[in-house]
Amino acid sequence: SDSARPARAVEWLGEPILERGTLTLLQGRPKGGKSCMAQMLAIAQAVGVWPDQPWRPSGATGVLYVSWEDSLELLRERERLYRAGLGVAEALPNLHYWEAPKVRLDEPAGLKRLAEEIARLEVSTVWLDVLRKTHRGRENESDSMDCVMQGIVDLARETRCAVAATPPTRKPVQGKDSAEVVERGRGSTSIAGAAACVVDFG
Repeated sequence: SDSARPARAVEWLGEPILERGTLTLLQGRPKGGKSCMAQMLAIAQAVGVWPDQPWRPSGATGVLYVSWEDSLELLRERERLYRAGLGVAEALPNLHYWEAPKVRLDEPAGLKRLAEEIARLEVSTVWLDVLRKTHRGRENESDSMDCVMQGIVDLARETRCAVAATPPTRKPVQGKDSAEVVERGRGSTSIAGAAACVVDFG
């Protein structure tokens, strides 16, 4: 029976939001700081420290940060500032950037290329910024987004990485949104439904 089945052990790479082999969404309003927060978390993982609770990296790990919007120059400058805040002067050899890759994760070739990069760099976490640039799917159509999200979930499981992506939330009504976190995302509910964890960034 299900009650007799032993509980699955959770392997955290960033407790309590980044679990190995699963997808996490860091969602928030457009231009609300999702990319900055995502990169800050990626840097904290690479360093192995976080200045405050409740987020706890499991130790210094390899991280791949894939950006479809921000330039490598901007990413490097942000990293310098964020590292300084963590008391780290030197660049991080285990933090890797992939700027504007010509891959789409709704295509088998794109998923294969990303999996190859994960293996080559030997990373355990992948950040995808921003989610809407990773595919050509129709954001509001469940059938379309089911295929996109299943591909990303399969990638996380097969590579044994924690994969995190940054989707936007929908426009709130009268300045606020009282819906559940998983219902605040823009587009199909298939997006949040594919994730093991959804973090709402406001």
